Formats: sequence, C-alpha cells, structure tokens
Amino acid sequence: MNPLGRVATASAALCLLAMTTACVPEAKAQLSPTEQAALDAGVSDYAQLLSATLEGKDSTAKTNEMRIAEESFGYMRSTYRNAGMKIADSQVVVTVRDATMQNGQIVAKVEVAATMVTRESGNKATEESEFTEPHQLTFHPKDSGYALVSDELAPPLD
Repeated sequence: MNPLGRVATASAALCLLAMTTACVPEAKAQLSPTEQAALDAGVSDYAQLLSATLEGKDSTAKTNEMRIAEESFGYMRSTYRNAGMKIADSQVVVTVRDATMQNGQIVAKVEVAATMVTRESGNKATEESEFTEPHQLTFHPKDSGYALVSDELAPPLD
C-alpha cells in the first residue's frame, strides 16, 4: 500500500472523530428570571470594576473579580502609563448579546464598549478614545447568587 494512502486514511479517521466530537451539544438552557437578575447585577458590577481598573482606582470588589478585571483591562492602563499618559476618566458598558445555562453556570456572550478620556502627563488637554470587544463571561453559582469566574475574549458577535 502507498504510504500516502495510509496518511490519507488516518487523516480521514481523525477528521471523522473531530466532526463527531464537534457535533456533541452542550447542555444549554435559557435563564430563569432569577438567573437573569443575577446576570444583570453581575454584569453591571463588572462594568464598574472594569472602569475602575482602567482608571487605576481601588475597588471594593472581591479579590477574584479584581484579578479577572486586571487581566482583562489592566494591560490597557499600563500601555497608556508607559506612553506617558493617564486615563483620567472612563465609562464601560457591557451589553449582553446571549446568555445560557451550561452545566450549572451562566455563560454570557457580551459586548464590552469602553470610552476613555486620556491626558498626557503635565498637560491639561484631553483626548477621547473608545473601543468595543466581544467577550464571554462565565458566572458560577455561590451562596447568594453567582460569582464571575472568567472573562475571555470571544470571536466577533454576529
């Protein structure tokens, strides 16, 4: 048998296995009114935390949420500081585009829109900039509601 024939047969088998795995649906369900209220509160709190992170303000948020916000937006604050600029003011809006229950967790596809007012060190003139990014937020159940456990960049939303 031709060695390339073996490779093609093995590739076809792997492709079939990959297709089979990709077709297994996750356990998804729509949110109940209680879960939706928890998501709305969590997203609102997280938007405020992201804004505080951009501005370098201290927050009363839990350590895990602060770590997640710092991982998501801290690089931007550092980039501006390293360029001799300061983010004087910011506003972050998180819009939920889709949310489902998956394996007991709330998984939300969101759009994060940030507007920042920056100024160079020692200069009173300001400049406004903005950006929008798709993210996926995951909330895990806790004693009183749900806690944010991850924020990942996501593929562009439709």
